[in-house]
Amino acid sequence: MINHNDLLKKLFSNFFVEFLELFFPEVVTYLEQDSVSFLEQSLLNEMSILEQDAFQLVVQAKFRNQESFFLIYWNNQEQVSANFSQQVFHYFSNLYKQYGLPVYPIAILVNDEPDSLQPNFHQVKFHDQVVLEFNYALIQLNHLSWRNFLRQQNPVASALMARMNMAPEERPRVKFRCLHMLAKLALAPTKKQFLFEFIDTYLPLNSEEKQLFEAEIDKIEPLEREAVMDIISNFMESY
Repeated sequence: MINHNDLLKKLFSNFFVEFLELFFPEVVTYLEQDSVSFLEQSLLNEMSILEQDAFQLVVQAKFRNQESFFLIYWNNQEQVSANFSQQVFHYFSNLYKQYGLPVYPIAILVNDEPDSLQPNFHQVKFHDQVVLEFNYALIQLNHLSWRNFLRQQNPVASALMARMNMAPEERPRVKFRCLHMLAKLALAPTKKQFLFEFIDTYLPLNSEEKQLFEAEIDKIEPLEREAVMDIISNFMESY
């Protein structure tokens, strides 16, 4: 069984700035990168009790010279609950209440469901007025095309393309593209190994798909082909 929480938490904590560069590039221009730290899980547990299969990562950083938080929230349930937006608001408000600092909320949907695009706000209203409207950034991976990220030399892109919208017959090509991008990244071996394991976990190939995958590798230049094969041979015990 895939431990989604550990994989995602490790991805976002190891590549938080790269995550922002990929999805929120304008935010990075105001972020003091050397101020980034992560709130301990014990403190998060004291603030709130998470719903089953719901997880969060809280990052503290200076944003425009002001202490701030980034709340990254995701839910691993196959079926997203009807009150998902309310859950995001719940964790946002608990964090804001506890620390009184600005919070940048980000919600991520990582599964193949739901098919429909989900709202990026929580609203409380009566017939005559809107009492509350809470907005948050939403990344719904099954509504993103992996093709739009091919030119991004970004470790988070190389990993999350494996969770984006693709036709079944595209799986071998997408995995090749993920590893092709990974081979070009200047990263420590341990980080490359983690990204390889992330990609391989979410895009396992059957024997027929492996043949198509190998055919994709054969199409590229020899030096690039060697780099991709090095990743496979170094990080995969059996292929």
